[in-house]
Amino acid sequence: MQIGNGTFGVRSAAGYQFTRRTPQSAGPSNETLRTQLRRVDDEIGDLRAVLRKTRARGARASSATIRGTNPVMQATGDGAVLRSRVEVNTEATQLSTRTPQWSASGGRDVTVQGLWTGTNDEVLTFTVTSNDGRSIDVTDANGDRVDTFKLHPDSTRTREMKVLKGDLYLEFAGGVELQEGDTFTLEAFASRDGAIDPDDPFDGVGLASSRFEEGTVIRDGQFLLNGVAVAVNASDSLNDVLARIEATVAGVTASYDAETERVSITTIEGGSDKNLEISDDTSGLIAALKLDELGQANGTDGSVDAPMATIPQFQSVTAGRISVNGVDIDLDPATDSVADIISLIDALEDVNAHIEDGGGVVITGRAGEDLTLLDGGTGFFAALGVQTGLHAGRAGEGRRLSDLAARKIAAEVSQLREALDALLDNEGLIGNVADMRTRLGVAVEVALREADGVGDFASLTAFDDFDEDKVRSRSRVTRELRHAYTDVRTLMLGETPRGGGLLDQLADIVDDGLSAANGFDTLV
Repeated sequence: MQIGNGTFGVRSAAGYQFTRRTPQSAGPSNETLRTQLRRVDDEIGDLRAVLRKTRARGARASSATIRGTNPVMQATGDGAVLRSRVEVNTEATQLSTRTPQWSASGGRDVTVQGLWTGTNDEVLTFTVTSNDGRSIDVTDANGDRVDTFKLHPDSTRTREMKVLKGDLYLEFAGGVELQEGDTFTLEAFASRDGAIDPDDPFDGVGLASSRFEEGTVIRDGQFLLNGVAVAVNASDSLNDVLARIEATVAGVTASYDAETERVSITTIEGGSDKNLEISDDTSGLIAALKLDELGQANGTDGSVDAPMATIPQFQSVTAGRISVNGVDIDLDPATDSVADIISLIDALEDVNAHIEDGGGVVITGRAGEDLTLLDGGTGFFAALGVQTGLHAGRAGEGRRLSDLAARKIAAEVSQLREALDALLDNEGLIGNVADMRTRLGVAVEVALREADGVGDFASLTAFDDFDEDKVRSRSRVTRELRHAYTDVRTLMLGETPRGGGLLDQLADIVDDGLSAANGFDTLV
């Protein structure tokens, strides 16, 4: 096979010159062929075994590798948020109160139920008009009577009365007599949807009521936020409870947005490790605020692809130009992410760069060569904790065989050479045997395209122009093997990107020859 300037087996696929001992007038017998093929196969196996268990000694060439000491932070993520599913009060119209108060103290408590379905805003006045306190007139803002009704004679009974043809229902508590002239006013807004007042108490009455949806009851109790108990009193306002949440549960804010009419509870810090969950409400407040049925809310992480200007770690980085091995790279923190710049560095010849899982940046040069990093005043490398300047690579040292190992391999190479020489040294070979010789030549030539650095080892193992004294002394073969062993091993065993070592290819050809031995043409 052609290695360097010499040949180990054949010179090329087009011309093969072998050492000739005694020209033969006829090809070998089938049995002779099989014997020679088996010998070659055995020698291939012996050489492969020796190569596989032999390793060179000494230090390999190493590359300059720089690791950043500051893991790349992500852009600020979003906090976990629990927000009311819908408006706290979804009613389409609004009443000034659902618990109006009589003008005279001590009147029967009144609760308004139902929704105002009128098309206009109204101011309704309810007035007791009889001596027995049972008749009540309803007048509008113009003083016109729009309805009238009577209470039950038994003043101790709670009485529910329809008002305005059933648009509203008034429930009068029993036990208190009304007096003629007692009155209260109720405003009904067709143009204004229902909305709570976050400053009024949950159990407030009259104009001091918090105006939750009809039927809402908020009582003394508590709920758990992330497992922390938050107390609720019926006398609290919504703002009281929101302030209590912030004071009780660390790292959260709580607020009511009057524009959207929703309550929001949010973690102060962002990130996927931040979460919020409400459970075990005994007060009724969570359902009233439409915060029920939400489950757990989780925050989100920021993107590593976000511009550097959005990441606190890179706030001091300025637009400019960095240099890697003399190649300039422009950067602008307003538009470029760390990943963008690392990708540009990685695209350079003889440089690898990536961000590890833990966020650290690693930049590696070519084995045995120096790597130069310049910051250009941008502060980019400093933010990553990457040291700038010249970083030296290390050349390989002493990667060679011991003398004993080299002698063993030289002996095996010589024996394989002799076995191949015996098989192919015959001018009378034609037909399939000649084809096998051609295949051997092609295999050698293809393998040699990837051979590198084998030095004079090739010429010392040549078949053609064989110098018996030079080869059989093996001293020079041994010396060259010691220096070029790694490359010889790569060539023979196929430890190359394309794989398929020369020994494996020769073995395949010999196996094919053994299988077809009975069909070989041995004519002169």
